[in-house]
Amino acid sequence: MIEVAGLSFAYRTASGIVRALDKVSLRIPSRAVTAIMGPSGCGKSTLLAILAGYERGQEGLYLYDGLDVFALNRRELSAFRKRETGMIFQNYNLFDQMTVHENLSLAVRYRHGQGNREFLDHCLKRVHLEDYGPRLAGELSGGERQRVAIARCLAGEVRTVLADEPTGALDPGNREAVLAELKQLAESGRTVIIATHDEKAARRADVIIRMEEGHVGSIEDPEGKTAHPGHDHGLAFPAAGSRAGYR
Repeated sequence: MIEVAGLSFAYRTASGIVRALDKVSLRIPSRAVTAIMGPSGCGKSTLLAILAGYERGQEGLYLYDGLDVFALNRRELSAFRKRETGMIFQNYNLFDQMTVHENLSLAVRYRHGQGNREFLDHCLKRVHLEDYGPRLAGELSGGERQRVAIARCLAGEVRTVLADEPTGALDPGNREAVLAELKQLAESGRTVIIATHDEKAARRADVIIRMEEGHVGSIEDPEGKTAHPGHDHGLAFPAAGSRAGYR
């Protein structure tokens, strides 16, 4: 279970201070797909970066299965990212001049230091690209490259997959294929969090969190039924958890 309480984050621009997140409180269920929905500038990408461990909240609490993430030092936070989270980006973030196998191998070495071709091919088979290992990533279509990015998360064996506009650059057919793959990740036991402005993509999730100018506007199920109204969801959070295992 991922929980945040009173989470705030602001940054300075030439025109002044932008409060990207303003006292956000919510829970994200494990082993499900959660869509963080909203227009550009609503705070969804900032929230995703914090949940992935790439940014720290300036106020508030972030608990990951009871672990107080904001209490981790830099080395511990790096270990947390390696073991727990994987990112999927709209622009894929693959090395175009490397083969698909080589791209996946980087994820394995980053997290575990070891890997073999059989395991990489197994990850590619999970996303229906079992024959693509020797091909250069730059030669693939957008949908194929995004599925390689999903396989990269599989190769890293992370528990939580965070996807920032994963279907934004895809045609309708590839969008459906990628969303189906993300759904299968959740069904296999991973927690999947998608930041999107695409209503159709959000409707494929189990939970939809709607962001409005740095706040949580509502939390809904795929049918549009509001699970928690407004900005204050009345969540009760436990005390900060242990840092054990990330030192």
